[in-house]
Amino acid sequence: MYEHLRQFYGIHTQTDFANAIKYSRVYISAAMNGNENNLTDKLFENICEAYPGVFNLEYLLTGVGGLLADREIVTTEEIVKNENLMDQAKMFDALLRSKDETIEELRGRVADLKQQVADLRQQVALMTKKEHLELPVESSIKM
Repeated sequence: MYEHLRQFYGIHTQTDFANAIKYSRVYISAAMNGNENNLTDKLFENICEAYPGVFNLEYLLTGVGGLLADREIVTTEEIVKNENLMDQAKMFDALLRSKDETIEELRGRVADLKQQVADLRQQVALMTKKEHLELPVESSIKM
């Protein structure tokens, strides 16, 4: 979860994370080090509240399903509702990075498909050339 927040939401330190969910850094540090007393339902609820549509609360509470929500739903409306301007900036930045990564992924897929098409064209050209060479040649010289 922490790595996902670091990658997409501008969380660089445990202090950033603690501030975002309104907990002390010491509490978050203990939770991240596996202290069962700190891994409470309320902590997970606050994380999901701070990052709406990102994490699957059921997974955090029970381990059922996947860590991320089916689809991260963070709209500009939800960002604007957030009172902390720094959090808003981080969320906008995360949205833009997410879109940029999607675009880059699609560009990669297009490049792969173009390469596949080029490879297929080359195979067709070779097959056509081979078939042309194998055709019987009739003599055009008449005696």
